[in-house]
Amino acid sequence: MFEMIEIKYEVVDISGDYVTCLSEKGSTTNIAIYLLPDGIDIGDKLLYKDLSYEKIS
Repeated sequence: MFEMIEIKYEVVDISGDYVTCLSEKGSTTNIAIYLLPDGIDIGDKLLYKDLSYEKIS
Protein backbone atom coordinates (compact mmCIF):
# COMPACT_ATOMS: atom_id res chain seq x y z
CA MET A 1 0.00 0.00 0.00
CA PHE A 2 1.28 3.46 -0.88
CA GLU A 3 1.20 6.02 1.92
CA MET A 4 1.01 9.66 0.83
CA ILE A 5 3.54 11.81 2.64
CA GLU A 6 2.99 15.54 3.14
CA ILE A 7 5.58 17.71 4.86
CA LYS A 8 5.40 21.48 5.32
CA TYR A 9 8.64 23.46 5.32
CA GLU A 10 9.78 27.05 5.77
CA VAL A 11 12.81 28.28 3.84
CA VAL A 12 15.38 29.55 6.35
CA ASP A 13 18.53 29.93 4.22
CA ILE A 14 19.65 29.87 0.61
CA SER A 15 23.30 29.05 -0.02
CA GLY A 16 24.49 28.37 -3.55
CA ASP A 17 22.66 25.39 -5.00
CA TYR A 18 20.98 24.37 -1.74
CA VAL A 19 18.08 25.66 0.32
CA THR A 20 17.90 24.97 4.06
CA CYS A 21 14.36 24.31 5.21
CA LEU A 22 12.78 23.88 8.64
CA SER A 23 9.98 21.31 8.84
CA GLU A 24 6.86 21.86 10.90
CA LYS A 25 8.24 19.24 13.32
CA GLY A 26 11.42 21.27 13.90
CA SER A 27 14.00 19.36 11.87
CA THR A 28 16.14 20.98 9.19
CA THR A 29 16.97 19.62 5.77
CA ASN A 30 18.91 20.80 2.73
CA ILE A 31 17.13 20.60 -0.62
CA ALA A 32 18.72 21.15 -4.02
CA ILE A 33 17.34 24.42 -5.37
CA TYR A 34 16.58 22.93 -8.80
CA LEU A 35 13.92 20.71 -7.17
CA LEU A 36 12.00 23.74 -5.91
CA PRO A 37 9.65 26.13 -7.74
CA ASP A 38 11.17 29.27 -9.29
CA GLY A 39 11.30 32.41 -7.16
CA ILE A 40 11.93 30.75 -3.79
CA ASP A 41 13.02 33.18 -1.07
CA ILE A 42 13.73 33.07 2.66
CA GLY A 43 10.49 32.88 4.64
CA ASP A 44 8.53 31.10 1.90
CA LYS A 45 6.44 28.08 2.86
CA LEU A 46 6.69 24.84 0.89
CA LEU A 47 4.63 21.69 0.76
CA TYR A 48 6.27 18.38 -0.18
CA LYS A 49 3.60 16.12 -1.65
CA ASP A 50 3.47 13.54 -4.45
CA LEU A 51 7.30 13.58 -4.76
CA SER A 52 7.42 17.31 -5.56
CA TYR A 53 7.57 20.68 -3.81
CA GLU A 54 4.91 23.38 -4.09
CA LYS A 55 5.10 26.96 -2.83
CA ILE A 56 2.14 27.60 -0.54
CA SER A 57 2.79 31.20 0.51
